[in-house]
Amino acid sequence: MPKNNDVFQQRVKGGYPEDKLFSAILEKPADYKLFSEREGLVWTKNLIDEEVLCIPRDRDLVHEIVTQAHETLGHFGEQKMADYIRCWYWWPGIMKDTRVFCRS
Repeated sequence: MPKNNDVFQQRVKGGYPEDKLFSAILEKPADYKLFSEREGLVWTKNLIDEEVLCIPRDRDLVHEIVTQAHETLGHFGEQKMADYIRCWYWWPGIMKDTRVFCRS
């Protein structure tokens, strides 16, 4: 979804050290079986068993993803937008973040 993938991936990597969950995963990946690491990026699987990129709790990154999803989908509601985002990304609180965005 983001326009410049290299810059976006660098922003994601840069956010991991500040994120409690993802910094712990990167420190001891063997302790977190639902996640994997490749080239400094953390991945997990979505409900249809496809790998998706894990996004750190960075307000700007989350807002960018949710905004782009909204621009793509339009006004189909928070559930549809969260489902769309989950095709590529995962972060704790994804549903709450889409709900807040849709209600604003």
